[in-house]
Amino acid sequence: MARIALTELRLQTFKRVYRLDASELCGVFREAAERRINNREVWDALLYRATLLRGEFRPKDLATTVDSLARIRYKDSSVLDYLLQEVRSKARQFRVRDAALLLNGLAKFGLRDELLCRSLLPPLLRRITEKSKWEDLSLLALSYARLSDPGREPIFDQIVGSLTPRLNRIDDGHTLSLLACAFTRATARNPHVEEESAEESYVETEGPAVRKEREDESAPALFQLEAGEFSHISFVELLLEQCERHIFSFRGSDVVHLCLALATLVRSGHAELIPPRLLKHLAKRLDALYFDLVPGQFVRLLELIQYLPEVEVACGPRILDELAYRARELFPRSCLPMLRAALRLNHARGKSAAAWRLTRMDATAGGPSILTNSETCEAAAMLAEAAMPGTSMSSGFAFDQGETSGSLLWEAREALLILLHGLKKRGVDLKPEMAANLLRFAAALSVRDTHWFYLGQKLLVPQPMHGKHSTRSSSTIASETVTEADLATCTLALARLSFPQLVDAGSLFSRSAVAVKSPEAASSVMEAAAIFSLTERRPQDLVASKLIPLVTVLDKALRTLPKDDQYETKAAALLPRLFPFCGRFAQVAGQEAILEWRPLIITSTTMAVAARSRSSRFQELVLQELSTWPGIDLETEITVGPISVPFAMNLVGLANFVRHQHGYVDLGDESESSGEEGLAMPEARTVHSRRLGRRKRKAARAKQPPLAPKPQDVDFADDEALLRSTPSNARPETHVLLELLRDSDYYHASPTLQGERQRAKGLLLAAEKHAEIQLLRQMGWHVICVPEHRWQMEDPKGFQANREMIFKLVADLTGEVR
Repeated sequence: MARIALTELRLQTFKRVYRLDASELCGVFREAAERRINNREVWDALLYRATLLRGEFRPKDLATTVDSLARIRYKDSSVLDYLLQEVRSKARQFRVRDAALLLNGLAKFGLRDELLCRSLLPPLLRRITEKSKWEDLSLLALSYARLSDPGREPIFDQIVGSLTPRLNRIDDGHTLSLLACAFTRATARNPHVEEESAEESYVETEGPAVRKEREDESAPALFQLEAGEFSHISFVELLLEQCERHIFSFRGSDVVHLCLALATLVRSGHAELIPPRLLKHLAKRLDALYFDLVPGQFVRLLELIQYLPEVEVACGPRILDELAYRARELFPRSCLPMLRAALRLNHARGKSAAAWRLTRMDATAGGPSILTNSETCEAAAMLAEAAMPGTSMSSGFAFDQGETSGSLLWEAREALLILLHGLKKRGVDLKPEMAANLLRFAAALSVRDTHWFYLGQKLLVPQPMHGKHSTRSSSTIASETVTEADLATCTLALARLSFPQLVDAGSLFSRSAVAVKSPEAASSVMEAAAIFSLTERRPQDLVASKLIPLVTVLDKALRTLPKDDQYETKAAALLPRLFPFCGRFAQVAGQEAILEWRPLIITSTTMAVAARSRSSRFQELVLQELSTWPGIDLETEITVGPISVPFAMNLVGLANFVRHQHGYVDLGDESESSGEEGLAMPEARTVHSRRLGRRKRKAARAKQPPLAPKPQDVDFADDEALLRSTPSNARPETHVLLELLRDSDYYHASPTLQGERQRAKGLLLAAEKHAEIQLLRQMGWHVICVPEHRWQMEDPKGFQANREMIFKLVADLTGEVR
């Protein structure tokens, strides 16, 4: 590799490097930066030669060397110290062009030397005249602005005095955009130097690395602004007017700099300075530059145009389409702005592409381009929001089961799984709040893996750091570090992920009984107890006595609510959804509280179903199929307690229809169904064969056990609220419920799961959905579940297979398996 790099530089061998003089060495530096040579051995040789010849470097050579190192992001502190020593000794010899290149390189490195800038000030003030090139002045102004040097005002005044008389003649887009960037900085700001973002600082002292053309290195990072007044408002107005005149000659990087200047104006409270037609012209110019921009510039534009709504509405979807097409070239950190913009614009393709990019294994490695801990939490929240809208905004996951793309759901789940694997691989030390949020989003997306056994025990239940004779327990230490909100969030998330082992390891219910004082947290812990109980995976730490303090907190909060028109809505938002219907633990709250809570939850569920704009495509297809079945007395959108079931069918009519489809119809069935439309009669059979068939079926029904018996510890017979929740025609004794199992109701099944048992199980129903089905059966209902992944939607001839699948489910229910 070193020989190939030397050949590209026309040096052939390392001996030739050590014979270069100062001017030749600077030429090699410039060529290596332009060709983006990234071989470490070659750069070590070149820099070693530069340290030996630094005394012979002219100001132009020093500026070129620093600028070349900045372009390839080679930040070696020792080499820069050697070069800056020569710069300080020759500061008075620097021209405007040399000082601009030098300060621009230091700005890219995030280095500010006040003594150096102060020594450059006298020669610059003396050499900036009306004949100075405006290209050099624009780069010099931007460099001072990025360094936030306190002594830059004299330089800015001198530049304004030099450019104002000839501003109308400036037609270069690069010059205008750089000047706009520099002069739109507010004067009241943080005086600290702006550190370049991790996406820009790609290499430290380990050696050079090449950032390909997919990232724009000339665009500065988004400034951290505070409200303030501009020193040269009139000059900024003239600059923006000149930009409006020549906007159609701007190149891709010029448009990025101009967007940065406009976003800076909006964020600092000076949006009135923007010409009215500039934004419209800017959107039109972007339409002609999509193929000239690199992905890094697209990402930077997405960060900026969020402050320019007119430009975002016109250009945002097209930018996301381009980024989705070039998603392979993005860095993992670049997916964050893409996800933010896709969520703002509701761009499905942008969400899917960003999630897919995070599923690649390089997202788990280390490096500046990888997401930090806080960025991982933000990415998890946005992935959950993209796949299941409303998830990241509610700790209780009370989101609507609307239309969700199956591919987007899988990509979001896989991306979150990869990010969690990366945290474990890097051995990061998460704060309890971050760990709780990651658990919450993992539960929302049903991403269940054994890595939470390691992260959960380490982060949520830290081991005590004391001697073995100390009396302080680990749960006491953990209670001091984990807030009640995080404790409740973790408990509910672990219940949804079905991890009773972690609950026992952390004694979460015991700690919640002591620490939880807010009604929201108490409701979450009670909901977790209901899920564990209904799924029959109850942890040892969960006993009824530990729920009494939580019920007391919740009941007290409900009694303090004002009895106005919003009482039912506010009370239902505080109550847990499944707990009041979980017979054994619901008895802890008392009969009076349960009779008050259940109608509130039922009313809330009914109103949520009524407010739903449309059903999912899967539900519409199933409804289309069931509507063609005569005699089943189909009911839709049945509210049973806290659960909304899409369909209910008459059990007798459904059994007759299934028998009729398979040719088992007796004389009684024929006489009863002779008036029904669409019922095709089977071929006539002998009286003897019909009688024999009836006898066999009667004997089989007499031997089979009763279906779905009620548990003895659950009594819903005297609950009037449950009877009011069902429609007038549907009853547990006469109807069967048909529940739809969507892809989101299963845990994530992926070959990248680390747990062998979890990976071998394949599709596994999530704990919350399992708890809902068990609750329906405890209420006495017969329930059949139709999975979405087995429903043939695309095949026009698949209706027969779909029908046979439902027939088999009904046959399993009645015991007549054929």
